[in-house]
Amino acid sequence: MKQHQANIKLNTNNSAVAKIKLYPTNVNITQESVDKIPQYKYKEDNIMLLFSTEGIIQVRNDRLDRIKVIDVPTRECCLNNYDFMCDESSYIIDCEWFQIPKYHIVEKVKKNYYRLRPGALVELVVETRIVDGNNDPQPTTYFKTQNTTISLGVEEDIITFLAALKSNST
Repeated sequence: MKQHQANIKLNTNNSAVAKIKLYPTNVNITQESVDKIPQYKYKEDNIMLLFSTEGIIQVRNDRLDRIKVIDVPTRECCLNNYDFMCDESSYIIDCEWFQIPKYHIVEKVKKNYYRLRPGALVELVVETRIVDGNNDPQPTTYFKTQNTTISLGVEEDIITFLAALKSNST
Protein backbone atom coordinates (compact mmCIF):
# COMPACT_ATOMS: atom_id res chain seq x y z
CA MET A 1 0.00 0.00 0.00
CA LYS A 2 1.28 3.47 -0.83
CA GLN A 3 2.12 5.98 1.84
CA HIS A 4 -0.34 8.84 2.34
CA GLN A 5 1.11 11.96 0.72
CA ALA A 6 -0.29 15.39 1.46
CA ASN A 7 1.49 18.73 1.05
CA ILE A 8 3.27 17.47 -2.08
CA LYS A 9 5.50 20.18 -3.54
CA LEU A 10 5.16 20.62 -7.29
CA ASN A 11 7.80 21.42 -9.89
CA THR A 12 7.57 25.18 -10.44
CA ASN A 13 10.67 25.59 -12.62
CA ASN A 14 8.74 26.16 -15.85
CA SER A 15 7.48 29.54 -16.99
CA ALA A 16 3.86 28.41 -17.26
CA VAL A 17 1.40 28.86 -14.42
CA ALA A 18 1.85 25.96 -12.02
CA LYS A 19 -1.08 23.56 -12.45
CA ILE A 20 -1.42 19.97 -11.53
CA LYS A 21 -3.76 17.38 -12.97
CA LEU A 22 -4.55 14.40 -10.76
CA TYR A 23 -5.82 11.35 -12.64
CA PRO A 24 -7.41 8.75 -10.32
CA THR A 25 -5.97 5.31 -11.00
CA ASN A 26 -7.90 3.09 -8.60
CA VAL A 27 -11.34 4.72 -8.99
CA ASN A 28 -13.56 4.42 -12.04
CA ILE A 29 -15.41 7.70 -12.58
CA THR A 30 -18.07 7.14 -15.22
CA GLN A 31 -19.94 9.69 -17.29
CA GLU A 32 -23.16 8.39 -15.71
CA SER A 33 -21.95 9.24 -12.19
CA VAL A 34 -20.79 12.70 -13.32
CA ASP A 35 -24.19 13.31 -14.97
CA LYS A 36 -25.79 12.91 -11.53
CA ILE A 37 -23.97 15.94 -10.05
CA PRO A 38 -25.10 18.73 -12.41
CA GLN A 39 -25.31 21.18 -9.49
CA TYR A 40 -21.48 21.38 -9.49
CA LYS A 41 -21.06 22.11 -13.21
CA TYR A 42 -20.12 25.72 -13.82
CA LYS A 43 -18.39 25.91 -17.19
CA GLU A 44 -17.98 24.22 -20.55
CA ASP A 45 -15.10 24.86 -22.93
CA ASN A 46 -14.85 23.74 -26.57
CA ILE A 47 -11.63 24.01 -28.53
CA MET A 48 -10.21 22.48 -31.67
CA LEU A 49 -6.61 21.35 -32.01
CA LEU A 50 -4.94 21.01 -35.41
CA PHE A 51 -1.88 18.76 -35.41
CA SER A 52 0.48 19.46 -38.31
CA THR A 53 4.16 19.68 -39.22
CA GLU A 54 3.99 23.38 -38.31
CA GLY A 55 3.06 22.45 -34.74
CA ILE A 56 -0.14 22.26 -32.71
CA ILE A 57 -2.61 25.00 -33.60
CA GLN A 58 -5.41 25.76 -31.14
CA VAL A 59 -8.67 27.18 -32.52
CA ARG A 60 -10.77 28.98 -29.91
CA ASN A 61 -13.17 31.91 -30.27
CA ASP A 62 -12.22 32.50 -33.94
CA ARG A 63 -8.55 32.85 -32.98
CA LEU A 64 -5.64 30.64 -34.00
CA ASP A 65 -2.69 30.15 -31.64
CA ARG A 66 0.29 27.85 -31.97
CA ILE A 67 0.77 26.13 -28.66
CA LYS A 68 3.83 24.72 -27.04
CA VAL A 69 3.83 21.67 -24.79
CA ILE A 70 5.74 21.95 -21.51
CA ASP A 71 6.23 18.29 -20.65
CA VAL A 72 7.03 17.22 -17.09
CA PRO A 73 7.47 13.59 -15.97
CA THR A 74 4.43 12.17 -14.20
CA ARG A 75 4.55 10.64 -10.74
CA GLU A 76 2.27 8.78 -8.42
CA CYS A 77 0.72 9.99 -5.19
CA CYS A 78 -1.82 8.71 -2.71
CA LEU A 79 -4.50 10.78 -0.97
CA ASN A 80 -6.73 9.12 1.62
CA ASN A 81 -6.21 5.63 0.11
CA TYR A 82 -6.92 6.86 -3.44
CA ASP A 83 -4.07 6.54 -5.96
CA PHE A 84 -3.42 9.28 -8.51
CA MET A 85 -1.10 9.93 -11.40
CA CYS A 86 0.12 13.52 -11.00
CA ASP A 87 0.84 15.45 -14.19
CA GLU A 88 2.24 18.98 -14.24
CA SER A 89 2.60 19.14 -18.03
CA SER A 90 0.84 22.03 -19.73
CA TYR A 91 0.07 23.80 -22.98
CA ILE A 92 1.11 27.43 -23.30
CA ILE A 93 0.43 29.83 -26.16
CA ASP A 94 3.61 30.23 -28.20
CA CYS A 95 2.33 32.80 -30.72
CA GLU A 96 -0.73 33.86 -32.66
CA TRP A 97 -1.12 31.95 -35.93
CA PHE A 98 -2.72 33.23 -39.13
CA GLN A 99 -2.98 30.26 -41.47
CA ILE A 100 -4.54 26.81 -41.19
CA PRO A 101 -1.95 24.24 -42.32
CA LYS A 102 -2.97 22.35 -45.46
CA TYR A 103 -2.21 18.93 -43.97
CA HIS A 104 -3.42 18.44 -40.43
CA ILE A 105 -5.36 16.15 -38.10
CA VAL A 106 -8.33 17.67 -36.27
CA GLU A 107 -9.05 16.93 -32.63
CA LYS A 108 -12.15 18.46 -31.02
CA VAL A 109 -11.90 18.86 -27.25
CA LYS A 110 -14.88 19.44 -24.98
CA LYS A 111 -14.17 20.14 -21.31
CA ASN A 112 -16.83 20.28 -18.63
CA TYR A 113 -15.72 21.85 -15.35
CA TYR A 114 -17.21 21.12 -11.94
CA ARG A 115 -16.43 22.77 -8.60
CA LEU A 116 -17.85 22.46 -5.12
CA ARG A 117 -18.18 26.23 -4.59
CA PRO A 118 -17.06 29.49 -6.24
CA GLY A 119 -13.33 30.01 -5.75
CA ALA A 120 -12.73 26.33 -4.92
CA LEU A 121 -9.15 25.07 -4.93
CA VAL A 122 -10.00 22.06 -7.09
CA GLU A 123 -11.96 21.48 -10.28
CA LEU A 124 -13.22 18.18 -11.59
CA VAL A 125 -12.68 18.15 -15.36
CA VAL A 126 -14.39 15.76 -17.75
CA GLU A 127 -12.55 15.99 -21.07
CA THR A 128 -13.82 14.38 -24.25
CA ARG A 129 -11.62 14.30 -27.35
CA ILE A 130 -12.91 13.45 -30.81
CA VAL A 131 -10.21 12.79 -33.40
CA ASP A 132 -11.27 13.16 -37.05
CA GLY A 133 -14.88 12.09 -36.53
CA ASN A 134 -14.38 9.11 -34.17
CA ASN A 135 -17.94 8.19 -33.15
CA ASP A 136 -17.05 6.57 -29.82
CA PRO A 137 -15.09 9.10 -27.76
CA GLN A 138 -14.11 8.06 -24.23
CA PRO A 139 -14.10 10.87 -21.67
CA THR A 140 -11.08 11.36 -19.42
CA THR A 141 -11.73 12.56 -15.88
CA TYR A 142 -9.20 14.34 -13.69
CA PHE A 143 -8.89 16.87 -10.91
CA LYS A 144 -7.09 20.15 -11.55
CA THR A 145 -5.66 22.65 -9.12
CA GLN A 146 -3.67 25.86 -9.59
CA ASN A 147 -1.90 25.41 -6.24
CA THR A 148 1.81 24.61 -6.08
CA THR A 149 1.21 22.03 -3.34
CA ILE A 150 -1.44 19.45 -2.67
CA SER A 151 -2.55 20.94 0.60
CA LEU A 152 -5.11 19.61 3.07
CA GLY A 153 -7.80 21.85 1.46
CA VAL A 154 -7.07 20.45 -2.01
CA GLU A 155 -7.15 16.90 -0.65
CA GLU A 156 -10.46 17.51 1.16
CA ASP A 157 -12.10 18.88 -2.01
CA ILE A 158 -10.95 15.84 -4.03
CA ILE A 159 -12.23 13.41 -1.39
CA THR A 160 -15.57 15.30 -1.24
CA PHE A 161 -15.92 15.02 -5.03
CA LEU A 162 -15.11 11.31 -4.97
CA ALA A 163 -17.66 10.76 -2.18
CA ALA A 164 -20.34 12.69 -4.12
CA LEU A 165 -19.64 10.69 -7.28
CA LYS A 166 -19.70 7.41 -5.37
CA SER A 167 -22.95 8.18 -3.51
CA ASN A 168 -24.65 9.22 -6.75
CA SER A 169 -23.52 6.13 -8.66
CA THR A 170 -25.41 3.59 -6.53
